[in-house]
Amino acid sequence: MSLKPTKIYPFTIGAYEVLPLMVQGSYFKILSATGMVDVTGDTFGTVEALQAGQGLRGQDFGRLVVRDRSGGSNMVRLLIGDDQFIDDRISGEVVVIEGNKGRSIAGKAFTATTVFGAASAGNVNQVALYNPVGSGARLVVNNIVAGVSQGGQLLISTGQGVPLGVSSAPRKKDVSASAGNSVAVKYDAIATDAALGGTIVIALSLAAGQSMALPIQEPFIVREGRFMAVKTTVDSQDLIASMQFYEESVL
Repeated sequence: MSLKPTKIYPFTIGAYEVLPLMVQGSYFKILSATGMVDVTGDTFGTVEALQAGQGLRGQDFGRLVVRDRSGGSNMVRLLIGDDQFIDDRISGEVVVIEGNKGRSIAGKAFTATTVFGAASAGNVNQVALYNPVGSGARLVVNNIVAGVSQGGQLLISTGQGVPLGVSSAPRKKDVSASAGNSVAVKYDAIATDAALGGTIVIALSLAAGQSMALPIQEPFIVREGRFMAVKTTVDSQDLIASMQFYEESVL
């Protein structure tokens, strides 16, 4: 049995343009592409919207036509050959975006940030991140940065129920997107330490004017009806606080 030649064809096609390839084979696969493509064979119809790692095997052909679907310049690497050809390696464009970048692009990564002026005498400042009941999501808090103007203890607390304060929307990490479509709500409060409530989970002592990223080993999970807060223990001092988090569906 004679095997058909196997070769990788790199090329660039313009927006919505077509490229005919006079090649014989019984197998093709998109190894990489900057956008989706359609592929039409002389012995089969059009296989539409192909991405890296996709193709067709077991169909003899003598000609392929590749058409761009991305609407822009499309750099493609196309493997064409015999369907008996073995390719067990991980090839093509392996896109792992579940982590940091993917969540930001998907509009599921946020930051809740406040720069607080000095609280009134006898009161302290607090910034709280609240996950409303019925949100259908859990909040994964993976970074907290905070600082104080006069020094003293900085407390991270958690609690149940709607926290005190003025509400506002967290900001998306995708700066090109509109703000505030997180299920979470940020509350800025000035009140006595006892009124703010919550259970302390982290306590730090900071010098005057000091700020730091808190040593979080594993992320905090804020479930529906719960909040996580950053607060001072010294009254009448400034507080800056930023909580970075992303959402995960519980449905």
